[in-house]
Amino acid sequence: MNESLREIHLSEGESADEFFLEVQALFAEGDGYSSKGNSIKIAEVGEKLQALGQAHNDQVTVTWGILYGGMSHSIARRYDEAMIVFKNVLQSFELLGDKAGTSRTLLNIGRILTFTEKLAEAKECYDKVFAIELELENIKSLTRILSNMATLSTLLHNYQEIQDIREKVLPLIERSGDKSLLALMLNQASLTALVHLSELPQAMQYSERALKICREIGDLDQEASALDGIGAVYWYMGDAGRSIEYYAKCIAIAETLEDPRKLAGHLTNAAYPYMLLEDYAKVGELNKRAKAIYYETNNEFISGWAEMGIGVAAMKLGDPATALAHQQKAISLLEADHDHHGLGYAYFRCGEAYIALEEYDEAYKVFNQGLEFRRLNNAKLEIADTQCERGKLLIRFGLLTEAIDVLNDALSEAEAMTAKAQIFAIHRALSDAYFALGDHSNAYHHLNTFVRVRDEIQNQESAKKAASVEYLHGQQITRKEQEATDRILDNILPTSITKRLKAGETLIADTIDSVTVLFADVVGFTPLAAELSATDLVKLLAFIFNRFDDICLKHGLEKIKTIGDAYMAVAGAPDPVDDHALRCACAALEMLEDFEIPRNLLDENLPEIELDFRIGIHTGSAVAGIIGERKFAYRPLGRCRQYCKPHGISWRSRENTCV
Repeated sequence: MNESLREIHLSEGESADEFFLEVQALFAEGDGYSSKGNSIKIAEVGEKLQALGQAHNDQVTVTWGILYGGMSHSIARRYDEAMIVFKNVLQSFELLGDKAGTSRTLLNIGRILTFTEKLAEAKECYDKVFAIELELENIKSLTRILSNMATLSTLLHNYQEIQDIREKVLPLIERSGDKSLLALMLNQASLTALVHLSELPQAMQYSERALKICREIGDLDQEASALDGIGAVYWYMGDAGRSIEYYAKCIAIAETLEDPRKLAGHLTNAAYPYMLLEDYAKVGELNKRAKAIYYETNNEFISGWAEMGIGVAAMKLGDPATALAHQQKAISLLEADHDHHGLGYAYFRCGEAYIALEEYDEAYKVFNQGLEFRRLNNAKLEIADTQCERGKLLIRFGLLTEAIDVLNDALSEAEAMTAKAQIFAIHRALSDAYFALGDHSNAYHHLNTFVRVRDEIQNQESAKKAASVEYLHGQQITRKEQEATDRILDNILPTSITKRLKAGETLIADTIDSVTVLFADVVGFTPLAAELSATDLVKLLAFIFNRFDDICLKHGLEKIKTIGDAYMAVAGAPDPVDDHALRCACAALEMLEDFEIPRNLLDENLPEIELDFRIGIHTGSAVAGIIGERKFAYRPLGRCRQYCKPHGISWRSRENTCV
């Protein structure tokens, strides 16, 4: 409904623009809570919208408030209650002529139909929503509906159709200038290309493009998703080292964001490259952390993948009974979440556990269940895996002809994908089947092929594993070297200046309206220096200036430099503060307080040393910047610095004696 056509009752002095801005702010707040699955907060937003609409006699806003109340039911999985609300709201929006409200309501109805597996009806709803949003050219809403259509596609298995729609919408989003939405769409396209279409190069291109955009605009949420996508591609390629590197970057960012559900998802994904390295303790650690986050945030109903990961770790660490319990829990969670992709994996992992427990009938049963889900997902590689395990069990049951048929079908699929890991396992199973039949010619053929392919794989996997370990070791060394460099820079330059240099600034020169500079030196330093050895002189100055460093840190001063016995610091630069003069004065007074010099500080047995200090401070304007190209120095320049020499204001300390 056009806002200009709505009759809003405004209070005295209130404008329509102010009212609509308040409504939009509540929409944004509600959508933020929706993305995080916070049903309680969404309900509160709905109540605020209803109250605001009633106060201004605006039925459209009231209806949107009711819609958000229904969304809170839906997120809490109270689908019957939510559907009643949505159907009533849909009629209201249609009567009010609010196409955006109609679209959003149909979207939510489609989500419930998806979750309750009424897929044809869900697709009909989503198609209507897509048509409305395309007409309205609402880019944000188009992105939202495509995300939901992608979820539905995993159940309808129309992945290419969804990818084609994305490719049509991407130019619209790009022309809109909304780079955050563009990055979101690219990340979704990458996931579909990788998991459902097995297009690894295309998936990498989508994720790398999203990553570049996110870094340009500072979108950390989507940057973490792009890094996750790149890590996943490297995992599919068998490159554990680079996969771990990108997942580490992803998690480092995700930990700074206020979205624990996404962090938990990233942690679960980050466990997969450690499987390639056979580090199952790490696999268990990451998935347990993810599960804990889901439970702490009342999102345990979406913790199925984490449960599965914990079960995989338990299985590989020699505890099949515990592994089975986790996989069964994963199945119940994934079934409730209608995650067919996950269910294919969970049933397969259950079968592995049953075999380890020598419960072969149960193993065969769950492999069959897993196969159904993998066929629904058209997951050809996973289908070959499952068929191989079924074939091996059929051999155990003595059903040799059936086993050979199953294994040959699996071999055809694996060879079409050049999936060597599956190919060698299937040849081994076929060899066993033909030996059991007494067909030694075919048995030896498959056995020889098994040995040849196995050796190829072992050589390749060993090389990949060694390369990954070497790469990770190199990255660790690089990180340590970078950390050491950063520490050195932070000791030479103010932290904010270091960040600017690392960001690429080549000329740093700032005019600062008001700063205070502090100079301090040791009275009678020249004759004192003549009495001390070089070693003792350096030790004494280091002791004094370390004390001054601690005082400056305490009062928020930035140390600039030392020259001989002179010490220079500044307050109000490079980061402005209002109380810079007070900070310098407090630091100066503390520097003049008595302190003891440890008796064992100096090597030579000298009589007591008495120290006096002179300190000068001055406030004024200054120019500050980086001097030099090879050995950087950050310096304040100008009259403020000249006027704060110790002879300008001289404070004499009481004696500080070496005792």
